[in-house]
Amino acid sequence: MAIAFRKKYVKYFLYLLAIILLLSSCKTSKNNDLLYLEDHELTYRGLTIGKTTVEELLETLGEPARIDEEKTPERVVLNINYRRVYNYIYDVQSHNSIGLIMLDNWSPYGVNFVFYEGYLTLQRIYISKILDYPTPYGINVGDLIENVLDKLPLKPDMKQNISDHMKSGADYTGLLYGNWSDETGYGSFSIRESGRCVDIELVTPTGLELYIIVRNHLVNQIQIGYYNVAK
Repeated sequence: MAIAFRKKYVKYFLYLLAIILLLSSCKTSKNNDLLYLEDHELTYRGLTIGKTTVEELLETLGEPARIDEEKTPERVVLNINYRRVYNYIYDVQSHNSIGLIMLDNWSPYGVNFVFYEGYLTLQRIYISKILDYPTPYGINVGDLIENVLDKLPLKPDMKQNISDHMKSGADYTGLLYGNWSDETGYGSFSIRESGRCVDIELVTPTGLELYIIVRNHLVNQIQIGYYNVAK
């Protein structure tokens, strides 16, 4: 009878352990969902990296203010596999209406959509003006760095970590989460020039990125595109 009791006890113990592990797994999965950026969050007005064609861009936004064509230097072509870059520029800004755009990183355009020679779909979006349309995580040009950190899915200690490094004035580069060598879905940040320049980069597991440039505590530019492309 004692043996039967022990077997019953062990059986219930194993059931309980299985339930605990399952709940723990669900909790971890939920936390990972909060930490990692997902592809569907990286769109602007329905225009999607790797999917939107030039024709679809024009149908959505109409004709751009201008189209700039840049030739890629020969020494760079070998690494990136395209010879020309086509910039579809909307909302061209004048030097008299810079507003919140800082002069050290001034851009002559408000929103720029980039296509590469030999690639049929949108490769990168540059946003350099305050927008009325939804942006990833609701982050907009002109936002304070404190508001950006609140909008990003970061743990409180990481927000404090970035703030502390900004106050220290020393150059610093660190990870938000993930691992450089064996994990694609990660985030990183760099701080330089006495905390005045901050770059925050979040990457999806499929290699798309959200790149946020902060100058003098304000968002200066937002980039959406493929990770590891020359910015």
